[in-house]
Amino acid sequence: MIKKISVLLFFCIALSITGGQEKDPDPSKKIKTKKTPKKVYATYYMRQRRGWKKYYSNKLLKTYNRKGQLTVKYTLFKGYPGTGRISNIRKYFYNPKGQKKEIRIYIKGKLRVTYIFTFDRKGRIIKQKTFRNDRPSGTLEFKFKIDKLGKVYEKRNYIGRKLVHRKSYHFSPKGYRVKMYAYDSKNRLKSVVQFDINGNKIKETKYFYFFKPPSSNKIIYKYDRYGNIIGKITFNARGKMSSKETYRNIY
Repeated sequence: MIKKISVLLFFCIALSITGGQEKDPDPSKKIKTKKTPKKVYATYYMRQRRGWKKYYSNKLLKTYNRKGQLTVKYTLFKGYPGTGRISNIRKYFYNPKGQKKEIRIYIKGKLRVTYIFTFDRKGRIIKQKTFRNDRPSGTLEFKFKIDKLGKVYEKRNYIGRKLVHRKSYHFSPKGYRVKMYAYDSKNRLKSVVQFDINGNKIKETKYFYFFKPPSSNKIIYKYDRYGNIIGKITFNARGKMSSKETYRNIY
């Protein structure tokens, strides 16, 4: 019963956001109490010609340890057919400082990809080594531009001397991050992300260049009182809702 009420409540929120007019989340709403869930379950809906269709319900998505660290993430397949099945499983490992030192990706029970991270004295990632099927597959290097207050306002990723992608960050007068612009190796805008005062992303616009002409979509994120995501609504290039995903956090 509680689950049905939660989903119905989220649908009401979604309709109030769109209802003919689009309303963006409030970026200035501050979280009073931060709390990490033990597990997160997902339910996914997609718009069809005759209305909405539920593709999967209450699928385990994430698990956290007692320290509030993400330990396991399940990537669920969203294409048709096979929507809802596990595409891959990511396992996360941390060093004594609580930094994410390694990610292992399993596909059909076998370890396929491993990422190993190196940090600088400030705790920033400066290298990401990739192994595929236990073989080295390249090193991604991170370079930063830092302002007078010590904030990173640009991050660039290189493989050797080749620029892979670039991100630039914009801050409010009070010092918190408000926007991020991401560019690909051809300096094309890939995405624009808007953050709230808590550091959560609340709106994201993605750009796709494999279409002619290029296309885009927009995603709006919703959070509970503890700052954990409870919903994600995707809009297509015409501004119509195309999919919804709700999240149930177990504390």
